[in-house]
Amino acid sequence: MRKGIICILAAVMGILPFLTSCEEESKVEHPGLWLSADKTTITADGEDMVTFTVTLDDVDVTSQCTFCNQENCYPGNTFSTTTAGEYVFHATYQGENSDYQGQNSNEVTIVAQ
Repeated sequence: MRKGIICILAAVMGILPFLTSCEEESKVEHPGLWLSADKTTITADGEDMVTFTVTLDDVDVTSQCTFCNQENCYPGNTFSTTTAGEYVFHATYQGENSDYQGQNSNEVTIVAQ
């Protein structure tokens, strides 16, 4: 009887990591509206640029957003400058999901050197 219980416990313990790993894969990495950048430092030469991506519950909605820093808003998802400094960006969602329409994302700081 004792061996049977030990075997059952061993089997359950062996299966448990597989069950929990399936649950983790289904979680949304960044819930809500999330702005990310391919890099956070660029050269202030007017040519080096950062590319932004916006996800809504891990679905790419970049094309449905505008990107703003402290001074300007941009319709495209890239930014370059010839002026050194720190630029803090957020994205504003303009898409069809009414729960998020007009809402701003998190902020991302880009340093131009």
